[in-house]
Amino acid sequence: MSAVDCGEPDTSSDEALQLVDKDPSTLFHDEVRFKCESKYYTLEGDEKYICDASGTWTSVKGQEKLPKCIEVCGKTETDISSFGRILGGKPANMGEIPWQLLTKQPKRGGASLINDRWAITAAHVVDGYEESTLTFFGGLIDGKKAQETDPDVVVMATEKIIIHPDYIKGIPGNERTNYDSDIALIRMSSRVKLGPNVLPICLPEADGGFKEFQHGTVSGWGGTENKDKSRFLLYASVGRHPQMNCEETPLLSINKPMVFTENMFCAGGDGLDSCKGDSGGPLFLPKLGSGNKDNRGPYHLRGIVSWGSLCELGKESKKGYYTKVENYLDWIKMTIEREEQG
Repeated sequence: MSAVDCGEPDTSSDEALQLVDKDPSTLFHDEVRFKCESKYYTLEGDEKYICDASGTWTSVKGQEKLPKCIEVCGKTETDISSFGRILGGKPANMGEIPWQLLTKQPKRGGASLINDRWAITAAHVVDGYEESTLTFFGGLIDGKKAQETDPDVVVMATEKIIIHPDYIKGIPGNERTNYDSDIALIRMSSRVKLGPNVLPICLPEADGGFKEFQHGTVSGWGGTENKDKSRFLLYASVGRHPQMNCEETPLLSINKPMVFTENMFCAGGDGLDSCKGDSGGPLFLPKLGSGNKDNRGPYHLRGIVSWGSLCELGKESKKGYYTKVENYLDWIKMTIEREEQG
């Protein structure tokens, strides 16, 4: 009777999952241990598996399914200096907002990395380009370095762009009055190599965790006061307005008020809003620099820069409007699961 041999465990479905011993013995009663490729992942499941009599790797708890490497989200490695109220935006340091992505063509916009394969942006940034391959850049604060030839920048090509089905597509920006469901998911063509300057942000809990008058941080290379794009990544503190204030929307033209829905919130103040942000970029909590270095995050993506910024509507606008991410958690999770299984 031949000896039971479990063979080497198949880790091909999880590129971050590794065997501690590169060339393990795989016979009956032999043990293997698993680890993740870097500290930017955490092992979910059992670490140790044993080759059983049926030729199957089984964990000490009886699991046949191998463990998974899950991205650590919402943490930065950079010491973030604490500061008071920000007026006019503040340049970010490398690694302070490692989930921030930038695209320049065919439209300029931002996005947020949410795991090592997926990012999230505003639907209007990618509307009309679902069949195109777009390029996103990460791991940078200098927007001029956003080119495929720069060795220091992480370049990501899109494989699939999925716009929320409730978003009304195909309306030119200067005619659009309804940005409801302004959210899209982007699957990159290959796994993003995580590091200190490229890390995902956490999705929020569905808990209404961003309260009225609470402050969050918005970031991007968006227009500064004179409407120019900033060369360097900026971030600013913005306070959430009461819903009643948000319902008083600006007019696109004399007869066309902008639509406000329960899938949006608005924030700003002090003449400051997501003019600092790029469309599609993040609004996140806790506010950057709000705690000591032992209390850095985890940061959660609460909003996506959508419409109504100072840059578009002039100095009289004190409100930027954001897609409320927590309203789309089921869609995000179901879409990613469906695509990954498919």
